[in-house]
Amino acid sequence: MSSSLPVSFGKSSEYNEIGKKKQVNYDEYMTQEYRQSLSQVPPNKVESISKTTPSSVSDPDSDSDSDSSSDSGDSIFDDYPISHSYTTDFNQDGSNYKTITSICHINSGSKFLFTSNTPKIPIFNYNNLQKNKNDPTSIIINPFDDTNSDISEFGLTVKNSPVVEKLVTNIDYPSDGLFIAIPRQERIVKLFNDSGKEIWKSKKTDLQFQDLSQTFGHLDEIEDAIFKKNSKNIIFTCSKDSTIRSWDMNENKQKTVYQLNHHDNTNSKLNSRSRVSITNLLAINEDSIAIGTEFGDLSILDTRIKSKNNKGQFFNNLGEGEIISILKHPYSNNMIYARTSKGYLSLWDIRNSSKPIVFNKTHGVCNKYQNIVISPLGDSIIFGSTNNKLHIVDAADISDKYEVNTHFEPTCVNWSKEINQITVGFKNGQISSFFSPKNSTNGIKLVLEKPLATMTRDSNHKFTSVFIDTRKLDNRTKKRRFNEHDVITNNNEEEEEKEEDDDENARVPMEPKRKKEKLQDVVFEDPREPILKYSKN
Repeated sequence: MSSSLPVSFGKSSEYNEIGKKKQVNYDEYMTQEYRQSLSQVPPNKVESISKTTPSSVSDPDSDSDSDSSSDSGDSIFDDYPISHSYTTDFNQDGSNYKTITSICHINSGSKFLFTSNTPKIPIFNYNNLQKNKNDPTSIIINPFDDTNSDISEFGLTVKNSPVVEKLVTNIDYPSDGLFIAIPRQERIVKLFNDSGKEIWKSKKTDLQFQDLSQTFGHLDEIEDAIFKKNSKNIIFTCSKDSTIRSWDMNENKQKTVYQLNHHDNTNSKLNSRSRVSITNLLAINEDSIAIGTEFGDLSILDTRIKSKNNKGQFFNNLGEGEIISILKHPYSNNMIYARTSKGYLSLWDIRNSSKPIVFNKTHGVCNKYQNIVISPLGDSIIFGSTNNKLHIVDAADISDKYEVNTHFEPTCVNWSKEINQITVGFKNGQISSFFSPKNSTNGIKLVLEKPLATMTRDSNHKFTSVFIDTRKLDNRTKKRRFNEHDVITNNNEEEEEKEEDDDENARVPMEPKRKKEKLQDVVFEDPREPILKYSKN
């Protein structure tokens, strides 16, 4: 594995005026084209989303061609933000991370954190990355270590801290660095800052009432939590107890309880006796929330109605397993995507619940962690599947665009808007980042490995999809790399060797020698070269 690229030019311990100048040049170079592409996307127009087609092809079996195309920026991914990948195995230090269940970025992308099958949450700081150090760990917290014991009828029983299963950030205020930790088999959530300090926590209750609106705190496991749209103080939580609760962090109390019932699709009536697990929440606007359930029910809740009879407006029953992820359309507040556990992905207009705009079976069943995320430009959706692949589809018609063969099952994904970098967690505990020097702006913070891709064509010889084999990235033969010191040393050694060879040739018959590699023939495979070139200006 290659060495890591520093996140900034002197922005850590050796930060100085030269570092400032280099950082400014780097940021201007990396963001100019990306900002220009953003300005070309017409807002609030679903019809204008067009499918991106790669414009050129490089031979994946040719070392020199692929190297030069990557360094010059003329790769097949010029129009798409994937050309490099970097994989980190966090278990090398003895940790026992297995299934990565969620990933999020905070502080506008400068930090990322994840949850797994352990009670701990590692918070990684990209600014701590060193050139020859792959571990950017800054903090590891155990957010629920205060619940390590329980009183039972048999006396004190020690139990492990609950496993944190999900992380949620406030997408409206990405620079705040706040995140919500949702544990497994607990009835509370906690809010933390980017240093791991607890800011707030919800309450739970053991009181059982037939009218759930009279309870203060969830009675069962919490499945999801979100911030209210454009709010820093209001949080909504949902649970297996069929309720959605709003919390005011300033007043440190529960504000409202909304109770949802399962919709019986056979007789089109609300079955008030049926308890339903609410699996997903999505803030559509300041007043409305989209709700997904374990039975595939999709509802819209108007949070302005405080009555206990506000059970949400039933929207549709997808009927294809549990809803595991809901996503808002980037250009319309009236359109949402929904993905079910059976692998169905659909686009809905919430003003018309008769049928979806697009309904597509996408690559088999999926587990509950395989969420869907949308690209910063709003033209692509990415998600993982149990067939060890990442799938990138067109946001307009959910047609396939790219496939990434990961060789391990991807369990969750995050596409950071601020740095335009795709971060993927896997079932084996590894985390990979996919990005490109051209489109990922500040995402060039990790090791850059060489791209290797093949393309498929349809009957009209048009490019239809791209397939990346990440395993071959590590198996490729690396060429020699030279820095300024190596160049001087190499030239001096050549002169000394030439003099020695002349003396030996006078005494020993000439033997066939291996042709020496000339410096001017060396292809700089390191994709950081274009970036470092601009950093010297």
